[in-house]
Amino acid sequence: MLAFSCYTSAEDCCQIDLDAPPPECERFVDPILGIPIFFQHQFNCSRYWMCNTDLSDCLCECPPMPGGGALTFNYNLDYEHGGPTCDWPFNIDCENKPNYCSRCEAWQACIECSECPECSETCSDGYMCVCREGKQCQGDNYLACGTCTNHVCLEPDCCSDQDCPGSKCIDGKCGECQVDSDCHGTDCSTCTAAGVCVDPDCCTDKDCASNEYCSDAQICVVGCNEDSDCPNDNQLTCSKCQSNSCTDPECCDDTDCNANQYCDTATNICKDGCNEDTDCNSMMTCAMCGAGNQCTTPECCADNDCGANHLPCSECQADNICTDPECCADVDCPSNKPICDNHLCVPGCLENNDCPMYDGTCGGDNSYTEEDSTCFYCEVDEMSCEPGCVDDTNCPDGQVCTGLHRCKTQGSFTALEDIVIETSSCVGCSGTNNEGGVVIHMEGKYDPLECTTAPLDHKDQVDYENGGDSATFKEKEPLGECYLVNLQAEVHGGDITWKGEGTLTVSKVTISWSDPIARPSVCTVPGPLQKDQTLAMTCTWEK
Repeated sequence: MLAFSCYTSAEDCCQIDLDAPPPECERFVDPILGIPIFFQHQFNCSRYWMCNTDLSDCLCECPPMPGGGALTFNYNLDYEHGGPTCDWPFNIDCENKPNYCSRCEAWQACIECSECPECSETCSDGYMCVCREGKQCQGDNYLACGTCTNHVCLEPDCCSDQDCPGSKCIDGKCGECQVDSDCHGTDCSTCTAAGVCVDPDCCTDKDCASNEYCSDAQICVVGCNEDSDCPNDNQLTCSKCQSNSCTDPECCDDTDCNANQYCDTATNICKDGCNEDTDCNSMMTCAMCGAGNQCTTPECCADNDCGANHLPCSECQADNICTDPECCADVDCPSNKPICDNHLCVPGCLENNDCPMYDGTCGGDNSYTEEDSTCFYCEVDEMSCEPGCVDDTNCPDGQVCTGLHRCKTQGSFTALEDIVIETSSCVGCSGTNNEGGVVIHMEGKYDPLECTTAPLDHKDQVDYENGGDSATFKEKEPLGECYLVNLQAEVHGGDITWKGEGTLTVSKVTISWSDPIARPSVCTVPGPLQKDQTLAMTCTWEK
């Protein structure tokens, strides 16, 4: 089958002279859907009527066929199924009628009178105008919403509100309503069997005055219908509705009673005592309402409630009882445990002057034992007093206190002189005087020669710049236990840890010695360092 789509503009279609009554398009086209409607021509099979969405009509004609004649309009395809379409005549059941069939409307079919002897339409010249079977047809209603059955146009009582003066069309019938939801006078309006909306006096108590309720008959009546109708400016919040009248109890809550009373909610009667913990707040913030509805006060609610009979740092526990720790400060501790650490007395030290003979003069190399030492310093990390010097003042004349807290005669050994750190970049670093620095652990060639520096960071300058730089450290504070340490003038290995922000790339670390003849040790780092990352160093002599 070969078909031709013929949908063109109204301007292209409407060039044909009218030869029959055009359709009343405003009665067939739904302006909301906006879909064109097509009708067979009254007597010419190659022509058809088109109702446009603007309600205008057009008479259109199918294209001519090779050898003469024209294609036939395919009335079986509407717009939604590809219409209008023209087809070969042998594919469409259509025969041209006499021209006097032009008296028929566009929605009607012109048939021979013998085809429908039971039809009531007027027969003239052997033909009559009837509705097209199964198609939309036009009856008494304004819009064409009828359906043709046995050539009779069957339509509802109404097709639109235009068919119902003074009312509206609901499901094909004129009336004010069909169901309750069609009525909008009130929230509970109803639709009668006669299609009339009925609006009651009220739907709920909210529709009535404050002193009225909505009865079962939906009429506002003075009084109450339920407890929720009662609370107002003149009643208590727990007023009850009894026999459609509000009654007040003695109390609803504690606020309705005297200061030394509570409201017994079971009976709504005021009684002496408390009902809940908040009734006792005037005594203590954590006072509780106990047995017999009486307030009980604990020893404490907060730490500051623990008075003179307790230590200053006593704590109020979850059971509201004050407990004293072993100590609040060092003065609370005995002499054999002089340090108050986290409220516990512990032996040891927090600073050098906590140790015995912290200002004593150290003896020789073999005198640094617990039994023999004449000088002690505080190992703060361990909070323990250890044999050794605090600084040079603990050493005999001509000696210095090394980072390992040992007095040594200057020049009698090869001491660590300084550490030079050369960097190539420091990406994302702080760029301020407080940079974190690196911590270097060094191992001498012979055990147990080793030491670890403090963070190498001068507090008065920037040591680690992004563009690369070098920094020299020889002071006691940053060198820590490596200050003047004797590593036999050789660093055999060790590691380096970055304590600052960003990524630090170290080119090399150079360790110099007090003996100018000793060659410096040079250590390299295998890669960049992130914060708190530790990498092993490879160390050798400077060439």
